[in-house]
Amino acid sequence: MTKTARNFAFLDNLDLIRSDPGYYETSAWVVAISDGDTVHAVLEGTTEPVKVRLAGIDAPELDQDYGPESKSLLESLVLGKRLNLHVICTGSNLDCEGGNACTCTDLYGRLVGVLSEGSWRNSINKRMVEAGLAYDWPKYGMLEGCHNAQRRARSKRIGIWARFGGEVRPWSHRHGGTQTPIEFMKAKEEETSKAEAESIGEAG
Repeated sequence: MTKTARNFAFLDNLDLIRSDPGYYETSAWVVAISDGDTVHAVLEGTTEPVKVRLAGIDAPELDQDYGPESKSLLESLVLGKRLNLHVICTGSNLDCEGGNACTCTDLYGRLVGVLSEGSWRNSINKRMVEAGLAYDWPKYGMLEGCHNAQRRARSKRIGIWARFGGEVRPWSHRHGGTQTPIEFMKAKEEETSKAEAESIGEAG
């Protein structure tokens, strides 16, 4: 039987998240880092590593500015450590067969979750955003504290916020985007102004 998971708008209500059939807590020994928002970890009671996508954030890709720095920071925070992992379900890949435990992965077969050394509220996910090396990204849930962490990083102009308005967003870059949000808005304004000028010229 396949159940549809709740698509969490907010990940700040831990009691609500714990009530979802796809949620569980475990310990995770981090053995490798893919980039600034994905790790490989061996979960408690298992022997083979699995991919874990950090919920609520999106780090620059490795071929983008600050991508290598983001990966390096995540390595320094988690590699070789045994951490708390809160696995959450954010999509529709929640499978519950009979009375067995449910498993939840994203479209790429990764677990999605929050890593922490202690408190959920001081997660590794949030620390990446606060360091200016990941974006607050509500696609996988709006993680508690990430929005304010991003505001602080942005005001300090650190990492991805060193340039006013930030860099090309990784979710745009993955689809071939080459403009920052500010560059995109300027291009749209110029396009609109040009169209208006041409319209006036034709009317005249």
